[in-house]
Amino acid sequence: MHEHIYAYAGEDYLLPPFVSMNTDVKVSVSSAANGDYTITRSSREVTDEVRLDLASFAWRRAYEAMKQHKNYATTMAIQKLLDVYGDYITTWQKANGDSESWQIRPIFRQFDNEDINNKDHKFDDDWMPKEEPPKFDS
Repeated sequence: MHEHIYAYAGEDYLLPPFVSMNTDVKVSVSSAANGDYTITRSSREVTDEVRLDLASFAWRRAYEAMKQHKNYATTMAIQKLLDVYGDYITTWQKANGDSESWQIRPIFRQFDNEDINNKDHKFDDDWMPKEEPPKFDS
């Protein structure tokens, strides 16, 4: 039996297991004698800057796997970045010039705006769910 191995390249790759992009989620339930109850949820989300860093890291993992013809699994957002902008990446650069950093950014050649728009629309047509009105049995 042959098992396929996939490299994971999602935005949450560097997060600890079972930790979501929303961190410190707290849920509390309080109930009253009459049976009423209140559920409160609070969380501290990952900052936009850290989200960008995590997405860039995942994007590079997916990009490298694709270039090496390896199987990979990623999120819809990362796959869209790869499909739309992947052909324009010339190299990757460590963020802030820190060679030890895990933070990385793509360096692009000049975009062809028409090509980018066509790839963007193709991705949406191929992969994004179409909004359909609900169907009811009569």
